[in-house]
Amino acid sequence: MKTLFLIVSILLGGCALSIIPQADFNKPLAPDSGVIVFGSITYIINGEVQLPYGAFRPAIPAPHVDLVRIEDGKPFQSHGVASADGSFSWHMQPGHYVISGIGQGQFIDDYRITWPRLAFKVSAGDAPMYLGDLQLIGKRYTEPYTLSTGSTGVSKGIRYEFSVIEVLSNKRLPSARPAETSLIVQRPNMLIGEQLIDRLGISPEQVIAEIFSP
Repeated sequence: MKTLFLIVSILLGGCALSIIPQADFNKPLAPDSGVIVFGSITYIINGEVQLPYGAFRPAIPAPHVDLVRIEDGKPFQSHGVASADGSFSWHMQPGHYVISGIGQGQFIDDYRITWPRLAFKVSAGDAPMYLGDLQLIGKRYTEPYTLSTGSTGVSKGIRYEFSVIEVLSNKRLPSARPAETSLIVQRPNMLIGEQLIDRLGISPEQVIAEIFSP
């Protein structure tokens, strides 16, 4: 999967990577600034919440989030996840987005997650949009393996599952304006990597229907 992410990154190389700007709820929306989307991203490893994030190990660095907009295949990245509590607030243009990666570090890093089969929709409008609180639930493993040559070794890492919880009603809204909810969705059968990029070149409308239809 790590190699696949690298291949697709090369395929997307013809599209300039756009950095998603952070949003400030206390400032009025500028023209063409898009929609304010917000939520949080939290690692939970072996049952322990990994907050606050930190720049130096053993702390986990605040994750970057890589996105592909389905309508045009344009890649985006956000560096705007808060170290203190994992919250984020971004300015984004309306559209349908696939999360192609979460985390910092190299492709082999335990905290770098590629193609988690998560997506979300940003609708046009003035109201802030709540994407939910994304939990990255990981379990460490250590497993022996044997190669076809007879050589043996031990594989170590973290396996992840994902949960999106809605806790907006339990915390203070970040602005006086009513917020709309458009929770991140998980689709176990979603196309990823080269297959997704190929399909986007043929029919982005079909991809949107496959991911977001009830």
